[in-house]
Amino acid sequence: MKKFTFLAIVISIVGLSNVGAQSNKQQQPQQVTPNVAPAPAAPAPDTKENSQQATIVEPEWPDVAYLFVEGKLVPLEAVELRPEMKSKALSGETSFGYFVSGATSPIKVPSQSKFVVKLSRDGNPAKLVNVDRLTPDIKAGIRRVAVAKVTGGFSSKYIQANTSVELLFSRYGSSLWFSPASPLSPGEYLVTTVGGGAYCFKVE
Repeated sequence: MKKFTFLAIVISIVGLSNVGAQSNKQQQPQQVTPNVAPAPAAPAPDTKENSQQATIVEPEWPDVAYLFVEGKLVPLEAVELRPEMKSKALSGETSFGYFVSGATSPIKVPSQSKFVVKLSRDGNPAKLVNVDRLTPDIKAGIRRVAVAKVTGGFSSKYIQANTSVELLFSRYGSSLWFSPASPLSPGEYLVTTVGGGAYCFKVE
């Protein structure tokens, strides 16, 4: 009798303990996880190489020259070169050259400027890009560039014209930077490239 009574008391105590634990469990506030959006990924470090690649803007077409101003490509005056030959009857001297329409270019550039071109072939850039000084003929409404002349008589000579501007070159992506070795004097100028491109500008 005492044994059963002891077991009953134990069972009653255990039952009360479980009921109390369940009651405490029900009274505890439920924790709610806030719906927080994930933090954005940190941006990739801006390396020098990435910065240079981001600022390189190259010509779309080969042998087209542009003025380079603050990372932008500014178009030059595209012109058509026409051959010209002039002879002097008395001296027998014959001159050869080219001319373009218009006595002056609408494109003005500073005396110290940088240009960009994507060449259609590899090689010595000094033989692939030229800048020449033009001679305006206001009356005829054209600009001329002399190539050479041949003197008359028995001792005729071939004399090449000296109109070219000395240039400095450097790589710019897959294209080429070029600029005058010294500031340009005021006047009209012509850029020609190996692919037949011809572009004019003027310095005031």
